[in-house]
Amino acid sequence: MVNISISPSGVVIGGAGGANSTSVIVSNGDFTIRSKQGDASYTITGLTDPATAPKVVIRDGDKVIETDDLKKVPEEHRAAVERLLKM
Repeated sequence: MVNISISPSGVVIGGAGGANSTSVIVSNGDFTIRSKQGDASYTITGLTDPATAPKVVIRDGDKVIETDDLKKVPEEHRAAVERLLKM
């Protein structure tokens, strides 16, 4: 089940509760994707303009990875980040 709500600040798409959840907020040309998948959490922010690179923050246990270059996303997280960006 996916919950979708529209407010003056943007569109929010959120998954049902549980171990994995994802929310997407789009407002005024900016987007924020937050996702919890198992032990890893992802926050991706950027502009809806595909020519601009998003900022990716991954928290996996004690490790925190921050990058604005998708090629620098660790291999074990790359598929998840790519899926999230296609939402």
